[in-house]
Amino acid sequence: INENNNLITLLPEELFCKDLNGKTKLRRAPNAPRYIHLDLSTSGECDTGISMVHKEYIINEVTGGKTPIYVADFVIYVTAKNEIDLDAIKKFCIDLVIEKNIPIETISCDQYQSALISQMWKSSGVFKEVRQLSVDRNPETFTSAATLIATGRLKVGRCEKLKRELESLVMQNGKVEKTTELKDMCDALVGSVYLAQTNYKDVPMYSYLEKANTNTNKSSKYEINERNI
Repeated sequence: INENNNLITLLPEELFCKDLNGKTKLRRAPNAPRYIHLDLSTSGECDTGISMVHKEYIINEVTGGKTPIYVADFVIYVTAKNEIDLDAIKKFCIDLVIEKNIPIETISCDQYQSALISQMWKSSGVFKEVRQLSVDRNPETFTSAATLIATGRLKVGRCEKLKRELESLVMQNGKVEKTTELKDMCDALVGSVYLAQTNYKDVPMYSYLEKANTNTNKSSKYEINERNI
């Protein structure tokens, strides 16, 4: 807090490109609606998790129809030595629209510390929908994400921290609990996927292709299930 960090500058530049008019846009599926969920924290002892996902499709080998899949653009966490600046978090999400021209359909955050930041997002007028979503209070968010993982329909890049968080989760008395790891990134991912899943009017417009790794010329699988998460 009080360091005036501009978090948008910390996103990898390879996520973006310029169109013919010099306008910044996402490199992958640039016109697909995006869904963002935040797991907020102000304490330096915890992280703020932020995830953004969108839908693509693959051709169903049985029916020949288009099966939607869910692709994470990023799953990140924000931490601090003392206290996390929620104003910087708020500005980061607005900058995704203003500076990076990302078509965000829905943005949500958990109930904790969320009332003021939600009001500010609504007053900004840049988001189509602002919601509050508690993934801890709705086990369906985790069970539906687990089904997508099991069927290979949730795609993310390699992230060992996220993998550890997912592997440490247990279900107790109908509620998902952490054991050995914080679960801020996991909560953010699950929440953003749930937002995308429940918007049935969003029909995927892009066919899923493996993203080429421009540094090594090797393909990047983006498949959680192949890494036993």
